[in-house]
Amino acid sequence: MKSRKEPLQNKLTEEKLGRQKAEQNSQEKERQLSMLSVDYRQIQQRLQKLEGEYRQESEKVVALHSQLEQEQSKKNSLLSEISLQSSEVAHLKSKEMQSQKEVQQLRDARKKLEEDVSNIKKQHNTDILQMKEVQDQLEVEQYFSKLYKTQYNELRDEMKDRMRQLQKLDDERSNIMHQLQLANARADTEALARSIAEETVADLEKEKTMKELELKDLLTKHRNELMAKEALVTSLKDAEAELKKSLGNKEYELEDVLQQSKKQQEELYRLKYELGELDKCRAKLVNETILKQQAVNKLAEIMNRKDNNLTGKQKMKVNSTAELRKKEKESKRLQQELSVERAKYDEMCQKHNETVSLLARQIDVNTKLQMEIDCKATEIEHLQMKLIETASLSSVDNDMMEENQDSIFEGWLSVPNKQNIKRHGWKRQFVVVSPKRIIFYSSELDKQNTSDPLLIIDL
Repeated sequence: MKSRKEPLQNKLTEEKLGRQKAEQNSQEKERQLSMLSVDYRQIQQRLQKLEGEYRQESEKVVALHSQLEQEQSKKNSLLSEISLQSSEVAHLKSKEMQSQKEVQQLRDARKKLEEDVSNIKKQHNTDILQMKEVQDQLEVEQYFSKLYKTQYNELRDEMKDRMRQLQKLDDERSNIMHQLQLANARADTEALARSIAEETVADLEKEKTMKELELKDLLTKHRNELMAKEALVTSLKDAEAELKKSLGNKEYELEDVLQQSKKQQEELYRLKYELGELDKCRAKLVNETILKQQAVNKLAEIMNRKDNNLTGKQKMKVNSTAELRKKEKESKRLQQELSVERAKYDEMCQKHNETVSLLARQIDVNTKLQMEIDCKATEIEHLQMKLIETASLSSVDNDMMEENQDSIFEGWLSVPNKQNIKRHGWKRQFVVVSPKRIIFYSSELDKQNTSDPLLIIDL
């Protein structure tokens, strides 16, 4: 049994070994197959690449063939052009030979023409010389003719001059005779005039002394008047300064009064608001009293209808009467407050009216002061003009005085009395026109008395 088992085991081991070897061989074969498949794939990829390269190369070959054909066509065209140009060169060479022959012929013709021109120039020069000789002869003849003419004209002018000199001599002779007569007459008149002039000189010297004395008197008077007018001007300036100060004070007072009036107006608005509220309260009171009266009437009706419930009704009546008394007390209190507020309102109204009247008076006073200031200013201007007039002594100063006098005008002006001129007519007013303003007076006496003007218009 052991001997049988051993070969079987050996066979099994051999088979196992063979199987293992076969498996190993199969694995190796599979590996080889996988390697071969990979190689096959790589070879296929290379084939595809080579096919692509082959296609590209074939396309390049086709392109090169086309380029070769183009180059050959270009070469053929160039060869044809070269042949044409060579033929043209030969033609041009033949033309050049012909042109050289023509140039030679032209040179020969030019030489002939130059010879002809030289001959013509010689003839022309000879002609010019002949012309010059003829012109010289003409000039000589013209010169002699001019000489003859000038001599003739000179002789004629000399004759005329001599005739004129003779006439002048006759005229001078007659003039000298006339001047002699005039000189004799002048000598007589000068003798008379000299005697008269001596008499007038004596009279003028007397008048000169008189005028000098009068001038001295006038100068002294003028100085005195100047001093008086300067004093007047200074006094007027002081008065103007005082008026300006008073005006400033009045303006400050006006501002204070205006502020007070604003405050009073605010208080008035407040009082009006309170009065409106009081009126509303009154209306409420009236409504409540009406409602209470209606309630009392209803209660009376209920009392008449229901006599059984006297106790309850009496209680209700007592309550309603108590409420009515309270309401009456409140209404009385409100009426008292209303009367007090009314008294305050009346006082405020009186104060406001007083302030308004004060403001109106103040405005009137300010307007009067302003008008007085304007009048004084015009008077000052007028006095200054008079000072300039008195100060001007020379003729130039007199001209300036006349110009300055023209700047202030006084006179009467007709003004419409009212809008309807046909019905009311015109009225006359005295007007003073200065460079700064126009002042209207009712008459010239008002202007002299320095009373209030009717109207002032600033320019």
